[in-house]
Amino acid sequence: MLDDMIATCSSIGEGMEQDAVIGSTEEIEERYNGRFLEFIKLLVLVNKNEQLFPKQCRTCGTSFDSLSEYLCATIPKAHSWQDCEEVMGKPFTMMYRHCTCGNTLVLTLTEATFPRLRELWSMLRDEAEKNGRHLDEVAKEFSEQCDNYMFTHVFAGDAKLSCNHSGHVEKNK
Repeated sequence: MLDDMIATCSSIGEGMEQDAVIGSTEEIEERYNGRFLEFIKLLVLVNKNEQLFPKQCRTCGTSFDSLSEYLCATIPKAHSWQDCEEVMGKPFTMMYRHCTCGNTLVLTLTEATFPRLRELWSMLRDEAEKNGRHLDEVAKEFSEQCDNYMFTHVFAGDAKLSCNHSGHVEKNK
C-alpha cells in the first residue's frame, strides 16, 4: 500500500486547472487523439484487473492497487510501451516505468488482460505511417495521453487517493 507515502507523479497533471479536471466531451475530444481515445477508454477497464493488480515494487515494497494509481505514482521511461508480439509469438506488451525508489517496473499486457492489444498496436503503426513518424514516438504520445486520461478521469475520482496538482500523490486516511 501507499500508506504514508508521498510519491512523485510524472508530468501527468502539469498545467491542468484543478477545477477543470474532468471536462466536457468537446474538451476531451480536443485534448486527445480520437484514435488513441478509443483504446485509452478500453484501458480504463484494466484499471483494477486482478491479474495485474496489486503490483508491488520488489525493491521498496510499494504496492499499487490499480492502473491509475500505478501510472500516477510512477514515472514513465523514455521508451515506456514496447510491443513484444514478434518475440513472444502472441500479443504481448511491456510497459516500463520507474518507481519513486528508482527501480524499473514492468507491467505486462496480454490478450487475457487487454483483448484488443493487437488492434492497439495496429492502430499505433497506422498512425505512425500515416504521419511519417517513428512507432516509438507515436507509442510515447499514446502513453502520455493515456497517463493524462487516467489521471484526470479515473485517478481523480478515487476517494481513497488524492493529488495536490503540484505533482504529489498521497493515500487518504
